[in-house]
Amino acid sequence: ALRSGVCGQSNQWQFWLLPVKKRNLPVIRVVNLTGEAQLDTRYSAEAAHSLEGAEVTLATKITPGLLTWVMKGGSVVLLEPNQGSSSGLLSEYGMLTYWPLWLRCDAQIVERHPALGDFPHEGFSGFQFMRLFGSAVPAVDFTPRNSVARNHVLPIVWGLSLVPWKEDAARFGYALAYRSPLSECRVGKGRAIICNLWVLDGLRRGYPEARYLLDCLVDYAAAETPTLKFPALSAEDAGALFRVESSSAR
Repeated sequence: ALRSGVCGQSNQWQFWLLPVKKRNLPVIRVVNLTGEAQLDTRYSAEAAHSLEGAEVTLATKITPGLLTWVMKGGSVVLLEPNQGSSSGLLSEYGMLTYWPLWLRCDAQIVERHPALGDFPHEGFSGFQFMRLFGSAVPAVDFTPRNSVARNHVLPIVWGLSLVPWKEDAARFGYALAYRSPLSECRVGKGRAIICNLWVLDGLRRGYPEARYLLDCLVDYAAAETPTLKFPALSAEDAGALFRVESSSAR
């Protein structure tokens, strides 16, 4: 703080100190289908990509083989490839920016959800989230009424923003969009954590917040948790939500 006889100025800054790796991560069998070699080292993932006996799978897309494994009870953490502006995970999606668009309202919420573990936040996307958004991230779009996403997916990090919306007859043709870059859903007997935040890109750049957030997601995916109240996605619903590839998982 600076003080003088005529005026004053004060600032308050927050700093986050994150361990190189989350403490007490469980020893589990992780299968890494993302192609990022540093995840093999970080989670002692096996070179063989067989899903048999795996507890958590990391992937950038859902294949029919991976979908079958999750439907039978597997846990998958789906990570946006971060190689362009379009989503590799979602069939239909909206974009969500970190900074509010000029002259538009914008609000962002971070839920008190166990998937975030002890990742630091105060209920909103503070600066520890800024680099995970890039310029904007693809997000699960809850805006359409009676959509698969709205009825089956639980948001963990989400936001509201004013966007053009064709169903809205308002004077300026704008509506409040409701979208989530980090969410969770049941898929058959298993579950999927959908992470469109720039975690993989952050890992490549050496961002500590990216690697620590992923540690929290892996830790949560491996844990026994209460069943989500949302109804599970069927194979058909999952195909409608995710960009399911035609090739099978190895």
